[in-house]
Amino acid sequence: MSNYNDIILTDSAAKRVTQITTDSSNNNYKKILKITINTGGCAGLRYKYEFIDKPDAEDILIKNGDSSVAVDDFSAQLLKGATIDFVETSDCGTASFKITNPTTCNSCSCGSSFAV
Repeated sequence: MSNYNDIILTDSAAKRVTQITTDSSNNNYKKILKITINTGGCAGLRYKYEFIDKPDAEDILIKNGDSSVAVDDFSAQLLKGATIDFVETSDCGTASFKITNPTTCNSCSCGSSFAV
C-alpha cells in the first residue's frame, strides 16, 4: 500500500481500480479514477468519482502496486488519514468504494454527504 498525506488505497480498492480502468481491448490504455470532494448533499460535502485520461498537473496520485487514484490537492487535504477501500457485501450483493475519512465530523443519514 502507498499513501500521500496518509491516504491509503487498500489492496481490494487497487484491484477494483485496475478492473474498471483497464480497456479490455487494449491493455496498454488505462483510464485513471479521480476522486474529488465537492460541495453538495445535505451535510455539505460529497465525493465525486470520475474517469480521466491523464491527471492534472496539480493532482496527487495515490498508488498501490500498478493501480493509482488521482486526487486534487484540495481534496487530498480533506482526505488526510483516509482509507479508500472497495467493499462487497454478500447480504445484498452490493459493491462500492468506501472512504473511511477521519476528518469527517458529521454525515447525512443516507451516508452520501459529510462535513469536516
